[in-house]
Amino acid sequence: MSKTLLEQLLINPVNIEYVDDDIPTFAKSYLDYSESFGLQWNKFTKTQLDSYTQTDITEVRLERLIGNLQRLRDKIVLEIGCGSGRFTEVLLKYGAKVVSVDMSTAVIANKKNFPISDNHFIVQADMNNLPFKDEVFDFIVCVGVLQHTPNTFISIINSQRVLKKGGTYVLDHYTHTLSYYTKTTFFFRKIISFFNKDQKYKIIEGIFNFFYPFHYVVRNLYFIQILLSRISPIHVYFKAYPELTDELQKEWSLLDTHDSLADPYKRHLSKRAINNFLLSKNFKVEYIAHGGNGVEARFVK
Repeated sequence: MSKTLLEQLLINPVNIEYVDDDIPTFAKSYLDYSESFGLQWNKFTKTQLDSYTQTDITEVRLERLIGNLQRLRDKIVLEIGCGSGRFTEVLLKYGAKVVSVDMSTAVIANKKNFPISDNHFIVQADMNNLPFKDEVFDFIVCVGVLQHTPNTFISIINSQRVLKKGGTYVLDHYTHTLSYYTKTTFFFRKIISFFNKDQKYKIIEGIFNFFYPFHYVVRNLYFIQILLSRISPIHVYFKAYPELTDELQKEWSLLDTHDSLADPYKRHLSKRAINNFLLSKNFKVEYIAHGGNGVEARFVK
């Protein structure tokens, strides 16, 4: 992305502070709730990249949300909660000009995977206080993020400010499921919440190392896997992503187990609640369905 375009996007393109030498930061004292995500994505820098797994798991997910990915070519896309870049990779592959934003130190992991270039810029910022002018982006991609912010609907309103009229916003959100409410996740999260990010990771890794061997033994016995999951708080993907190797299965499981136990905010919303909110703000809802991590939606401003 050229400096000229960056200057067009930013509200104040002068006197910028940087992290990791060349990543502009507007969240130097970023909120505590993002710290575990920064640790997570710097530990699992490549785990969910399609190029690393040699699958199209992420591309398929993004195509379901956006539609034909060819429509991204030469469009200016704001990627909120970029992590280490699983969606960055796909957006760049299809010719988008991508601004990857994360509030945490995950921006450093993102740069390692996808260096800053004419088509890719990385910014550390809070989605509720974006440093960009009004209505400058063609697309906003906000996947795996909103349920981890203090307030889902406020986060949507604050971030859509930078989306052009007629622009497209895609998102997903956890939803209510019997599975979640009959698992021990809440109990484990409550205990883990008293520790700092490094302690959290060590505790979660210990929990994972205890339970994972049991899941692996019954990996092909789906009913027993369900029963085990009522006790075990870890995530496994033997059925969802059978194309992953044993090594990647374990890597994904530890990553997502940490993601589910270390986050300070975890909210669940129904499809109806999300749809009603979007309609109440006069957004045109093009797609909303159960899928991915819960509910997926696409709306036009």
